[in-house]
Amino acid sequence: MSNFKFSQKSIDKLNSVDPKLKFLAEEVLKISPIDFSITCGLRTKEEQEQLVKEGKSKTIYSKHLLGKAIDILPCKEKY
Repeated sequence: MSNFKFSQKSIDKLNSVDPKLKFLAEEVLKISPIDFSITCGLRTKEEQEQLVKEGKSKTIYSKHLLGKAIDILPCKEKY
């Protein structure tokens, strides 16, 4: 079991997605050997279109639009 906890920013993003996905992310963080944060949860159609235009996403039909996807970012270890 890890001692990692989500920041308020990550919690806010998780609150925008499907409750099952939120639960999964919380459970994974409990057992993860690496700390991570949630960088994106639910997206608007406009946000998704912009990401496709910028080449940061390959599809307009992202699961983010339905609250069925999250983006995570591993946190660097502190030395």
